[in-house]
Amino acid sequence: MSDPDSIVRSIFGKLNREVVPKVKRNAQKMEEYKEKVREAIEKSDSGYSVQFVHCGSAFEGLAVKEETDFDIVMMLRNPFESSNFTPRRHPGGFFTLEWKSHLPVKFVCDSKGVVNASQLRRDLFTRIVNAIDAVKVPGAKISRKEQLVAVTVEMKYDSGEEISIDFVPLIVFRSWGQCPDLRPLNELPRCLRAYIDTLNKNKSPIMFFSLAVPNPEGNANYNQLFSASFGLLEKNFLNSEVKLRDMVRLVKLKAHQQDWKRLYKFQSFFAKRIAVKHCDELKTKGVWDGYRAILNYLDQEVEKGFIEDYFIKNQVAYTWKPQRAVEFREAIARALREDPSNILSKM
Repeated sequence: MSDPDSIVRSIFGKLNREVVPKVKRNAQKMEEYKEKVREAIEKSDSGYSVQFVHCGSAFEGLAVKEETDFDIVMMLRNPFESSNFTPRRHPGGFFTLEWKSHLPVKFVCDSKGVVNASQLRRDLFTRIVNAIDAVKVPGAKISRKEQLVAVTVEMKYDSGEEISIDFVPLIVFRSWGQCPDLRPLNELPRCLRAYIDTLNKNKSPIMFFSLAVPNPEGNANYNQLFSASFGLLEKNFLNSEVKLRDMVRLVKLKAHQQDWKRLYKFQSFFAKRIAVKHCDELKTKGVWDGYRAILNYLDQEVEKGFIEDYFIKNQVAYTWKPQRAVEFREAIARALREDPSNILSKM
């Protein structure tokens, strides 16, 4: 086999020539639309101030197909900032946020000062939906749907392009030590620890709390529950480590070619989380060997039947049913037997 990393460069060259320009054109359309929605929200008497931040593969250098989803994180500003809350771990693995007692005004909370996540979500979703409905785009049909943690917009242009945008309101935390049950910094890989140290010093976003939790059945107080997320941290960290980002991109391309999302519920965060978790080791490898290492680690997770959250102790991020796990491991084994020319030939 020829030098594998040389073939990998050809793979990325083809993606960058054939896919990335189309994604960038869609990103420009998304940007224009997003700005109009932002202006509509600001003009409304919402009572909430938000900052829009891009997330998702189109802004991570991870796009492997033209039909790329765009994620717009809507970071809530004061008073919904981490310094005003005391987070507490819930027995179900989620969190509650309690306003600090010294604050003169406490929003959307019960008599004990615990934030009502469901009410806050409803209020924000109403503002987002009203803004979406107020914005018209010539030559495009726009539909929207309220999801668990996001309002999804589907834009279908008369020219044939289709763009999907998730507007995701989140509460931002800017310090690693604030949240209970976070993995201690000294247990993180060296390169990741150094990156988070810099975020801490700059008071940059580190983690977020989503305004809803999945499968609330059985949680008597689920209206108060938040789930923690680390997507922006992973995005920015991988953007700072180009070789790791390329390894993840290659895994995403293989998953796309083999339809792993439909067959085995593959999600891109599986590869991102593994790359972050093993970053010190992966940085010593070439892109092809790093890609294979990520697949091997993914196989170990699937063998266990679940992938751990990693950042939060005793938290499961995803589980597979036994039969699907067996089938997924077989697919990973087939991928590990292939060389990069197989991936290139299917592009």
